Amino acid sequence: MQLRSTSSYAHLLSLLRSCIDARSYQTGKLLHARVLRLGLLHATFLCNRLVELYAACGATRDARSAFDATPRKDVYTWNAILGAYCKAGELQSARRLFDAMPNRNCFSWNNVISSLVRHGLEREAVEAYRSMRWDGFVPTRFTLASVLSACSALLDVEVGRGIHGLAVKIGLEKNIYVGNALLCMYAKCGCIEDAIRAFRDLPDPNEVSFTAMMHGLAQTDRVTEAVEMFRLMCRQGMPIDAISLSSVLGVCSSGGYDESSLDSCGGGHSCILQGQQVHSLMIKLGYGSDLHLNNAIIHMYAKNGDMDSAEMIFRNLSEV
Repeated sequence: MQLRSTSSYAHLLSLLRSCIDARSYQTGKLLHARVLRLGLLHATFLCNRLVELYAACGATRDARSAFDATPRKDVYTWNAILGAYCKAGELQSARRLFDAMPNRNCFSWNNVISSLVRHGLEREAVEAYRSMRWDGFVPTRFTLASVLSACSALLDVEVGRGIHGLAVKIGLEKNIYVGNALLCMYAKCGCIEDAIRAFRDLPDPNEVSFTAMMHGLAQTDRVTEAVEMFRLMCRQGMPIDAISLSSVLGVCSSGGYDESSLDSCGGGHSCILQGQQVHSLMIKLGYGSDLHLNNAIIHMYAKNGDMDSAEMIFRNLSEV
């Protein structure tokens, strides 16, 4: 009997994991019924999977019912229902549950902080981070990335610098998530030299790193360097997506139009020539029908005085 129970338990865990990954609500309900029939509610890990399943499917009420029915809750049970509320945007319920938690860990704090940032409550996210530190928790890379994102939105470079110092202290400043969040924060706050240093400190910058640097350099009128950043991105074989293309088109638009010079972007290349090259690349990569990018192309040609090209693209737009 014990062997059969153990076998059923392991099999159910595997099936529930599959349902969570596939967000299979109906199959999960059948498995939940099976758990009840077998009398396995005493198995906390199995109950945790049920809460996770309903959270993944967006069924917050079912997740809460499964949570309430769990006789022996552990911190993972509490985190599972907390994650369900945060994912559903039910922040008041999440806050009440968080305050009632008998024990918390870094995952609990990360859930709350990241959810506050996602819903535009950046100041509250920073305060939650301070409470986390006051309680003696060491932040993870996810914590720091979320709080730095809040600092970017608040343009609070002083708090951001403090977080940077902590990241160095705990050895996370070179982590790609933390490093990207740092350079984004500095760039957004206009501290471009700090952003450049954060970029150079990254062992393996990715497309997010390059795009953020292009934005920051363009915003501080360092157009030549922004264009060079895009070239470097291409030379290093980074994936070029719609966001990267939009960023470099914004750079090409920022140079303005000067009939007396073909060097408005600097470096021996005019903004219009750079923009034409990006336009060709955009079509080559299959973004020719992207409305947002076409609008950016029209803006780039117009800003550089090529109204004929701007009007031609406008006429060819399938959607306005």
